[in-house]
Amino acid sequence: MPLTKTPVTYAAAVSLLLSSFLLTTPIGELRAAPKPPKSPIGKYLDGLLKMQTKSATKNDVSLRVSVIHDAYLYFMAKTYQEYEDLGLDENLLAKKLGSAHTKYKRFQKRLLFRISISGAGGKHVIFDKSLASHLEVNQKSEKNAFSKRTFHEVDVSPRVKAEQWKLFGKRISDYTRKSLFVFKNLRAEVTSFSVKSNTTEPVYFKLNEIWTAKSIQKSAGKKNLRSPGKGKKGRKGKGASRKQLGSLGNVTPHEPVINPGENQISAKMSFTELKKSGPSVILTPGHWDAPLPPRHFLGVLKKLADR
Repeated sequence: MPLTKTPVTYAAAVSLLLSSFLLTTPIGELRAAPKPPKSPIGKYLDGLLKMQTKSATKNDVSLRVSVIHDAYLYFMAKTYQEYEDLGLDENLLAKKLGSAHTKYKRFQKRLLFRISISGAGGKHVIFDKSLASHLEVNQKSEKNAFSKRTFHEVDVSPRVKAEQWKLFGKRISDYTRKSLFVFKNLRAEVTSFSVKSNTTEPVYFKLNEIWTAKSIQKSAGKKNLRSPGKGKKGRKGKGASRKQLGSLGNVTPHEPVINPGENQISAKMSFTELKKSGPSVILTPGHWDAPLPPRHFLGVLKKLADR
């Protein structure tokens, strides 16, 4: 009597065939399925991100800057990529991208700079002002060799927001309160209309008045390494005894330490002495090679522009 083809017997047969194949085929001859090729819009985005990237490190702070020639095209291409696998025609894609077009059209023909700032060796970077105050952008103009340029922050992560910190100075029993923004890694996307791309004049990015501190939380835990005292903003407060301060008493004059869990920083120097010049990065517009957008993507943008 012939066996009926049930799901159980069929699955068992497939499993047996697969096991036989694996046993008779050397492992070295087994190959994974090739990765699917990137779509035209994916290749276009890769080209935008590779236009030019420069990085530098100074005083334990690393700065990395990359440029994209048109912020609008970049943001629209990223949005377009989210819908490209749905098989929509140009009219439907234009409807899907309508809100993005309204949001980003003000960035048309504006340069986009993707910026990364981090502390070397896991150190914390410390700002006491806004990003625009610490990051200076210059480009030569007809009148000045170094003409300051402005930029607009599109996205900054984490958001630059100052908090109250206790800063212990040369006398470890005293502290002052300072409004500081402390981070390990910061990423920002900024646009600029004043920086010119139709010239060969370099663009200079420089970090100013920044400083770093290493964390001691791993060795000290979340224990309060300084007593609260009664310090006020701009005034000194009385802290803990040397015996209570423990490892903070061993801070070297050139290496501030930080207890992020308690918003405390200790450095045997004045607040002015802590601030140092940061790294500089130079971008060269004459070497920017912008990729061509895919035809279908341009068709969608044209429909959005004709609305």
